[in-house]
Amino acid sequence: MIIKACNLNTDIVLNCGHEVSAAVPVYEDQFFRSSDRFNLFLFLGYAIQNATESLDFAGSDVTDYIIKIIDERNNGSISKNEHDQVRIIKERFCKIISSTESNISLPERQHVSPDGKVYRVNENIIRSPEILFNLNLH
Repeated sequence: MIIKACNLNTDIVLNCGHEVSAAVPVYEDQFFRSSDRFNLFLFLGYAIQNATESLDFAGSDVTDYIIKIIDERNNGSISKNEHDQVRIIKERFCKIISSTESNISLPERQHVSPDGKVYRVNENIIRSPEILFNLNLH
């Protein structure tokens, strides 16, 4: 769907789950309405099967990376109970910065857990998903 949103016919789709990421090249994507009654849209494209790759590096690794950043900042370790808060921080604040936005400075934010603990969410944490594309950061 994102391929059509960008008005492309050929691209690579990257799906990052909790434990596994997959890159699937798609070419000659075609778009049509399958039913006027239900207003359904279908996308037909061809995945290049022998070029599809999966990697055991995904969302849980981004969470671990954020935990590492917070541990280094606080000179301590995060408890198991705090891992859920880090996951929430990742889902609320983290994003991939496009190359056109790479010079933009991101403001620091705060996340307050239900028990009142305040987490500072700085630019390193906001940009942490970029380790999926640059493993040298890890």
